[in-house]
Parts: sequence; C-alpha cells; structure tokens
Amino acid sequence: AETKDRPPAPIINSDLFEIDGTLRATLQEGIQHDYQILEQAMWEFFLQIYGGGPTILRYNPSGVLPGISDPSVTFEGKWRESRPDTGNGKVFDPYSGRGFDGEIQ
Repeated sequence: AETKDRPPAPIINSDLFEIDGTLRATLQEGIQHDYQILEQAMWEFFLQIYGGGPTILRYNPSGVLPGISDPSVTFEGKWRESRPDTGNGKVFDPYSGRGFDGEIQ
C-alpha cells in the first residue's frame, strides 16, 4: 500500500527528551517543528487513534495555555476516569478555569 493509504505511526514524544529525562533545550513549537501544544481532549483523541506517548503535561495557573517551559503537572494519589480523584499536586485547566494546587479529597 502507498504511504497515503496507511495511518500515521504512533506518537513518539520520547524524542523530545534528553537521556537524563529533561526536555531538549532546542525544541521549537509548531506543526512544522518539534511539537504542538494541544488541549487535553485533542491529545486524548490522538492518543486513542494513533497510540504512543509519553504524555507531557504542563502547569500554568495564570489562565493561559501552558507552554513547554512551564513546570510539569504533578499529582500523587488516586485517579478516577483519567482525572485526579484524591491526592496532592498542581493541575490547572486554562479553558475551564478549574484546577488545584495542594490537596484534593
């Protein structure tokens, strides 16, 4: 089959990281460059269709779409339906204005 008849390969975000686990310093944002920031719903759609990863989540409490240089989302605790349920961490969704910095019960 020709290439145009086959779906794209799985998403490979591991190429964005250095060996020590940090993001490469030379990354450029944009569809024709290294990465594109997506809303969570769109990322989950692509992940379901194409597979791959790892997911890279960023935290920005200012109300704007997080950038690659913003701190990572952190959460330690229990998840329910792909969402934090109880535990500690930092998560903020600029589209809904919802999130937390601390503990949820």
